[in-house]
Amino acid sequence: MKYSNLTLTAAAVTAALAVGTTAQAQDADTVTTENVKVTASRVEQELMDVNMSVSVITAEDIAKSDARTVGDLLKDVPGVRINNDGGQGMKRIKVRGEDTFRTLVMIDGQKIAEHKSMSGSPMLIDPAMIERIEVIKGPASVLYGSDAIGGAVNIITKKGGSKPFEAGVSAGLDNSSNGVSASAYVAGNIDGWKYRLGVAHEKGDDLRTPAGDMTSTGFKSAGVNGFLSYDIDENKTVGLTLDHFDMEFMSGSAMPGYEDFLVDVPEWKRDKVGLFADFRNLGEYLSRIRADVFYQKSTKNMLNHVAGSDMPFTVDNYADNETDQYGFSLQSDWQLGESNYLVAGYEYNRDELKATSNTISTLGRMGALMMKLPAGSLYYNNDGVYNGSMQTHALFASMETTLPADFTLNYGARYTYVKTDMDDAYSVKKYALETRVQKRTQPAIKVMTV
Repeated sequence: MKYSNLTLTAAAVTAALAVGTTAQAQDADTVTTENVKVTASRVEQELMDVNMSVSVITAEDIAKSDARTVGDLLKDVPGVRINNDGGQGMKRIKVRGEDTFRTLVMIDGQKIAEHKSMSGSPMLIDPAMIERIEVIKGPASVLYGSDAIGGAVNIITKKGGSKPFEAGVSAGLDNSSNGVSASAYVAGNIDGWKYRLGVAHEKGDDLRTPAGDMTSTGFKSAGVNGFLSYDIDENKTVGLTLDHFDMEFMSGSAMPGYEDFLVDVPEWKRDKVGLFADFRNLGEYLSRIRADVFYQKSTKNMLNHVAGSDMPFTVDNYADNETDQYGFSLQSDWQLGESNYLVAGYEYNRDELKATSNTISTLGRMGALMMKLPAGSLYYNNDGVYNGSMQTHALFASMETTLPADFTLNYGARYTYVKTDMDDAYSVKKYALETRVQKRTQPAIKVMTV
């Protein structure tokens, strides 16, 4: 079966008035030093000049933190809530009470997609790879699309060094889970060439609490990032980025009677390669052109084991998902007189999903009595294979106009075109009951097909 769904959407034009000095609009935790530069508005600005509610976790904050995941770095930011999915390794983020799937998660301005669940985008990167994190609180859909209705998180990775050669190592211990972490990097800047190569590894056993160990809460991860750029001249830079992050984790339950309930993710990894070109000071009006192209692949294998002493059966849900992302963006910045600054651009994304899932149920004692079958009988359901794709084209423009009396007017518009396709989507259901009554020759098996 094949079908397509064509959707056209246009974002409403937004306008906002704000006092030119925006320190009062920032939350209490926001860094207020004028040396902190952010790109929340798609333009590099001093944080004090950004006309949005933005919190920044700087490189200094990260260096001082003992956080083991990106979620741990963000947990103390006001207006942000972290969902841990019951385990140590995987964190999701909510901004100002919105659902996790309404918060856009980006790495270097490019989103991480999660199409097979409504749990929100995962933050698949090690803290050792991060230069800073910018958290935009509130709608940012004009600049970043409808995924950012609740807010946006942009994780900026570390780039090249300031000296010809730099190197560093770090290690840590966490006695709450017998956890260990280690990272190392080399970086430099030689004759216009900037480079960086970093590696990181973390591992934690089941969490230890005063009430005892929490079963099925261990995790481990490994990450690698690379960066290489060349300054053609002081206003022109081209470069390459590489990312790899691989993790496995488990989420368990401490509820009495449901200690066997768990989610096991033996593999969730992200691989990415990106190219960019950044040209600045191109003319009297054209301030900058930035082009990015990237490919990103995410792979996830998962088992959801549903079991409890009061349940008539146990259920094992298996999922194998693979997402390929292709992206391109082109942004131009224009200085139109002394009072107007225009950011305009185009974005293209293509996401391809390949997913398989199946379910196996096993009758427990209660279920066996209800169905008058021996305990341990199996029920098998193959839910199917899904191959889908989504293409997104977007045009956006955002203008900042400086008004008298230190007021600033921000307004903009975004037009989005989305096309989705689902190929070879089918569901094959098979039911099998196995009595598991062992005979000397072979087990007795009854099969029903629907």
